[in-house]
Amino acid sequence: MRHPNGMTTLQELRDMPDDELAKKVDQQYSMPPNERHLLLAQCFRDELTRREHDRNTQTMLDYTDKTHRFTKQVRDMTIVILVATILSVVASVIGLWVGLNR
Repeated sequence: MRHPNGMTTLQELRDMPDDELAKKVDQQYSMPPNERHLLLAQCFRDELTRREHDRNTQTMLDYTDKTHRFTKQVRDMTIVILVATILSVVASVIGLWVGLNR
């Protein structure tokens, strides 16, 4: 719903697709320069920048999550290898002990 003064509301701004926001920036810059047009262009550019930052943040969070899962897998494999190594050493010691006592 439009604001009573005819300006775009924050919700309308957030619901607008990126390409429409970019067109609005270009539209404001194509008009004769005055404070109102420059301010509107800045508002539209700020929203585009916010969205880009949100996408970048989400990408980094996804990457962090994947890295965290990979780190858990490496930890689990290390534990399995450690247990296998300990069992192998114990089996070797038992084999040597049995071989020496014959």
